[in-house]
Amino acid sequence: MLYSLGHFGFTLLGFTLATWMVKHYMPTLEKTTWLIPASYVTLVTIVPRITDAINDPLIANWSDRTVSRWGRRYPFMLVSIVPLILTFNLIWSNPSQNVGSEENALWWFLMQVLFFIFCTCYVVPYLSLMPEISKPGEERLKISTYQGLSRLLGMLACPLLIKTFEPQYGLVGAIKIISIVAMVFLFAPFAKMLTGKQDFKKEEKPELIKSISTALKNKPFLIFLSTHFIYLISVMVGLTAITYVPANMNIPLEEEIGFSAVLQSTAIIIAIISTNFFWLNKKIKNKINLKKAFIYSLLIFGVPMAAITIATSKILALLFMFISGLGLSGLFIVPYAFLADIVEAENIKTRENKECMFYGIQGLILKSCYGLGPFIVLYLQKIFPENGLKMIGLFIMIFSLMAITIFLNYPDAEIKKTLKENS
Repeated sequence: MLYSLGHFGFTLLGFTLATWMVKHYMPTLEKTTWLIPASYVTLVTIVPRITDAINDPLIANWSDRTVSRWGRRYPFMLVSIVPLILTFNLIWSNPSQNVGSEENALWWFLMQVLFFIFCTCYVVPYLSLMPEISKPGEERLKISTYQGLSRLLGMLACPLLIKTFEPQYGLVGAIKIISIVAMVFLFAPFAKMLTGKQDFKKEEKPELIKSISTALKNKPFLIFLSTHFIYLISVMVGLTAITYVPANMNIPLEEEIGFSAVLQSTAIIIAIISTNFFWLNKKIKNKINLKKAFIYSLLIFGVPMAAITIATSKILALLFMFISGLGLSGLFIVPYAFLADIVEAENIKTRENKECMFYGIQGLILKSCYGLGPFIVLYLQKIFPENGLKMIGLFIMIFSLMAITIFLNYPDAEIKKTLKENS
């Protein structure tokens, strides 16, 4: 349980960054209100993820090769927390309040690069602890469920904290409170290490190129990775677009942030309730086919999330978010169980432990989607200035269907057979 709480911390930071950072620098979809030049959009949304693509495998391999009295993962997680929180706050401390400021754009870019370096140092080793502390099957699904629940609670905390503190302290003030809350939860996974003696075995040190090659040759992992990338793009595009949906309803500008937070909260609260009903209910959970559940979750999330972009009333928007929340639950729980099984099956076949590389690549996809979501929202609005939100809805629907098509090829039965034979 304490291990899962770490997910709350970095999800709170990542979700806040993905859904509200653009709103901070670009208050509306009108370029005349942007605090950076329109020509710098690619620099601040895409380039930091390119640098992240270099960092992830390097840090993943470094963690896999590390030998210490605290194991391979905890040292990286511990030293990254303070600089992670610091750079998160600095992102929002733009040096100028002028519209179209190049200084703001460069500041935003640099702080993001630093943030993602420290984020990688925490998230990749953290995720790699999963196969080390759990057994395949029910135990792993249970931990995965708690992770998914922590992730949903981290997402919910973002709009709730903004809704609560933004009226009094402004958006930046609310962000500072969010960072303090996140930091507390980032320390939670260390409780077990401090209260009991850990058995950290010395492992073979895998080579960087060999680890990357092994991961990218794993067919189930490639299917998982492709699906993960495509559906996360649709999720982040949808959740980012929500901050602009109130503009369709003629809501006063000063009330848009509050109603956007309500919309986000609605979907996440329903996802949390669904998690407790389905994934924490042992009788129901044992009857669920995970592969089918994941595919249904994609549909239940994608259709209403696409539809909300054309909603013109508050009631209709809230209804769409209610339905999408049912699908969001499965999307944030099931994938972690799949990935842990893939890593375990690979370790059985090769007799080597390269799990951090798998999680490093998956972490890269996750953080890339956090950046691509806002970029796609802004890019579609730039191409279709009159129908930007409608095109965003179409994008979400197409990508959800693409994810389903790819995941139909996932060899779930084959992997489960491998794990069962070696249990």
